[in-house]
Amino acid sequence: DHLALDYIPTAEEKEKRLKIMRLMQAKVKEGTAKQTDVYIAMSNVYKCSVSKIEVFKTYFETLNNDEMSRLLHRAIIFVHDRAFGKKVSAVVHSHTKEYHGYYHEDDPSNLHKFCNGKLNLLLTCHMISEGIDIRDLSSVILFSSDRSRLETIQRIGRALRRDPSDVLKIAHVLDFTYIEDCPGKESESSDENRKLWLAELSGVRANGRS
Repeated sequence: DHLALDYIPTAEEKEKRLKIMRLMQAKVKEGTAKQTDVYIAMSNVYKCSVSKIEVFKTYFETLNNDEMSRLLHRAIIFVHDRAFGKKVSAVVHSHTKEYHGYYHEDDPSNLHKFCNGKLNLLLTCHMISEGIDIRDLSSVILFSSDRSRLETIQRIGRALRRDPSDVLKIAHVLDFTYIEDCPGKESESSDENRKLWLAELSGVRANGRS
């Protein structure tokens, strides 16, 4: 079950991204940065877009209590960093207290609590180790997504795994996408590309259950 929530970055974020692009392109010319560094620096701006927070709040308002419980039950929310995670947690806190953050400098105890079912919701920017099995994971919320399809697959993979204790399990993947309206644009943006293949993957999974 995949849902893409469209958002539009603020004017300030667009301007910041443009300035970073110019700065990084200058570094590429100087030989002090690579072209991939330009893409990473630019994408980091939108990964922390405050517009996503507002869209998230609005989406929550459309859910009834049962839908809210399903979304936040055994869920992982991926964010870019701790600072943005705090903004997201402020929204989540209004609906559940059974959550915690797990970031780079943190003790892994909260991760272990989540894996053992003692914590219902985890906010993190980590790549959760492949050695950790969380078969009852039901939702993955992607505030931060990488250009690489492999990383996204690794992040949502646990939610897609079969749970022997819940054969009727339906995984929920919530994503945020910004589809730029650029006349004459010849290629899809990374958000647009991800939106399409996640929708396709969701369709394949649905057919597999029928």
